[in-house]
Amino acid sequence: LTVQVTNDAVQGNTDATATSKLTVIVKGNPECTSTDFQTYQAQTNSLPGTFDDGRVSVGPYDSLELVEVDPGRHVEIHIRYINTVVVVRQIGRYFTFSIRMPEELVNDSSSNQDLQLCVRGCPQSEIINYQEYLALRKYVPSAQDVSNVQTGTEPAPAVTRSHAEKVCRDAKLTDFYFDSCVFDLMATGNQNFTLSAISSLMDVLKLHPSAAR
Repeated sequence: LTVQVTNDAVQGNTDATATSKLTVIVKGNPECTSTDFQTYQAQTNSLPGTFDDGRVSVGPYDSLELVEVDPGRHVEIHIRYINTVVVVRQIGRYFTFSIRMPEELVNDSSSNQDLQLCVRGCPQSEIINYQEYLALRKYVPSAQDVSNVQTGTEPAPAVTRSHAEKVCRDAKLTDFYFDSCVFDLMATGNQNFTLSAISSLMDVLKLHPSAAR
């Protein structure tokens, strides 16, 4: 299994990035699916309901199956012979995705690049220090801060921190998902990112119930 993700800067914003393209490649397995690779590609404004070859299932007992939960918004790829599920959602122009995979398979993959996102997380070059971003905007802007915004040396947040925190708190988000929601709202003003945080949390709780403890 290989998952490739492309992140782009959010339109009209230099602080935030979001996933604009996602490719899932399931390697051939003649005993469980077929000898051929199966590829699924989603990109902005396109969340297909089939694999690239037009099929929705491969192998006996649907051992590899693509389920269109909500057309154009939510698909799931079930790779049953390795007890793995990939959930892909399109919210606005961008995507969220979650994976459930047995720990031993993830650990076995730590020596190659196919699942580096699962094993190591995002590359350092693509990580935004959202905690620093929020810390710098923790207090009411000073006169100097306002001056910096007016002269263009410091970008103004799309919404105030207090408003962003209220929206994300009302959405029942906690921990990382709360911080992510606040950052995205302040950086973009796009309410779709609140929905992204909600759906990501829901997917994690569904795929990994122990995360709720």
